[in-house]
Amino acid sequence: MPSQISTVCDLFDSPDTQIATLVKPFSANDSIADLENPNSPKVVIDGAGNAVYFSRSIIPYLRGVEKSEWLKRHTFFKHIYRFS
Repeated sequence: MPSQISTVCDLFDSPDTQIATLVKPFSANDSIADLENPNSPKVVIDGAGNAVYFSRSIIPYLRGVEKSEWLKRHTFFKHIYRFS
């Protein structure tokens, strides 16, 4: 999608940017099956919006919380690795 490509390109306006990728949050309408899908890579980002970890498993793991509640209790991010 042109807007996604433009978003990534704009990140390189900063001389501090060496690499860039796109992520988006899983929505409350997504199911736990969507979150568990290993074909949808997950990303942990820091407070500055930098990706710090990629995984095909659910990260972070919410200890003591029923999986059916995870998407309501935490914002999980998915890596956009192909433009759509």
